[in-house]
Amino acid sequence: MNSCCVGYIYSDDFGDTWKNFTGRELVKYPATPSDLDLVNGYPEPVDDKPQYFTSNLNIFDHSPVLMYHEMTKNTSELVISRLEGGKWNKHYIDYKLLLTDFYVVQETSCSIDKTGNLYVLLTVVDKEDFFHTSHWGTPSSRLMYMVCDPQYNILKLEPVISEDHELTWLPNLGKSNQENQFFIFMQGNNSSDNLEKVRNKLWFGWIGWE
Repeated sequence: MNSCCVGYIYSDDFGDTWKNFTGRELVKYPATPSDLDLVNGYPEPVDDKPQYFTSNLNIFDHSPVLMYHEMTKNTSELVISRLEGGKWNKHYIDYKLLLTDFYVVQETSCSIDKTGNLYVLLTVVDKEDFFHTSHWGTPSSRLMYMVCDPQYNILKLEPVISEDHELTWLPNLGKSNQENQFFIFMQGNNSSDNLEKVRNKLWFGWIGWE
């Protein structure tokens, strides 16, 4: 869930019913923020507060772990939260120490291996493009891959494709097999005004330890 909040519910019967972490079952659909466990944000939109954009949910050591980013008019923060003891504990990953000229935007995808190492594909744009209304398909859009240790210290942060200037986007990470982290993503152009000019390629790749 994005915009004014990030919310969490789960199902233990393949989607027939949905509950919050206390086991309270939702009685109406679609759910509203007041029905959910709020990971972060507000039940209703609030002026001058962050918007939230989520990545995929992971399960590590029997606990849900969610990555998302907080986006304001001036900056973008990358956050990882884990549900522990009925409370969402959050940690900010300070990617801006290494990416001084870029901000993370909507699409991210992450996975956690059995030892707690975190693998992330980040979509970033340069700071000038960040302040445009639409980030999706911005010419400076690039995918970065990031590896963090279990304490969320950044071990690697590098471009997925370093030699090509076509924009890259829409990352999707698979579940780690402990040796390699496999993923797919798109590369191409953004010619939404003329579909005949659209050219995109689907890439397959992996992150491995050297």
